[in-house]
Amino acid sequence: MSETQAPPAWQRPPFAAGNDAAATHGAWSPRLYEPIGEELYREYVAGHPQLEDYAEALAALCRIEARVLLLDKHLAESGLVDKRGKFRDRPLALYRSLEGQAMALRGRLGLDPMSQAKLAVDRAQAAATASALPSVRDAGRAALAARGLAALPVPPSGDAA
Repeated sequence: MSETQAPPAWQRPPFAAGNDAAATHGAWSPRLYEPIGEELYREYVAGHPQLEDYAEALAALCRIEARVLLLDKHLAESGLVDKRGKFRDRPLALYRSLEGQAMALRGRLGLDPMSQAKLAVDRAQAAATASALPSVRDAGRAALAARGLAALPVPPSGDAA
């Protein structure tokens, strides 16, 4: 059939651009999940500005969480069981997989209680180590002086050598 020729009466007209009639839940459609992911990204950065340093990982988390939200909505509306009484295995499997990926990324970004606590401990240890460096440097210089060895000069800014 040519572009100028009308379709036969029994055939439906072609879908318009941007049609989502074939989408069941949207978790496979970037056109549907990306706007949600972008909104999630903005919300995360508003609440945790330090996450902008990890933009790629945060964007990946937001895309995954958007897909999980779409699947969650689909399963809530259509149920976990189809008309024949069978579990909706595919969307459930995809949901479990995506939620697992999201949980792992949340942990890596410090967005769950356990990873937040670990990051707090790591930061405290780093701060304690940094504050102890001048006394360690001074003790090292004293030990070198006691042996009659020259120590490296202290940088003019006062930073640790």
